[in-house]
Amino acid sequence: MVKLIFCLHRRPELSREQFQAYWRDRHAPLVASFAPVLGIRRYVQCHTLDESSFAAMTASRGSLPGYDGVAELWFDSLEQCLAGAAAAFVVDEE
Repeated sequence: MVKLIFCLHRRPELSREQFQAYWRDRHAPLVASFAPVLGIRRYVQCHTLDESSFAAMTASRGSLPGYDGVAELWFDSLEQCLAGAAAAFVVDEE
């Protein structure tokens, strides 16, 4: 099993809520539609919480996460992951 982890930053003109809505409602279905072609076994989105939700944690640590979300892409093997990456370029060009 191979898992790729991406820490994501939203575009500056998007609020956290706008970014999360797009990522959840538009991007996730797009990934799901290409998952068989790309060999993706599992796709996970981890969304950040608003600042008030971090109040207790940041009191002791002193900072918020430096990203807006984390995406996980799971593959059965390294070969499957590499084949998916190669297929992504072909899909992107179409």
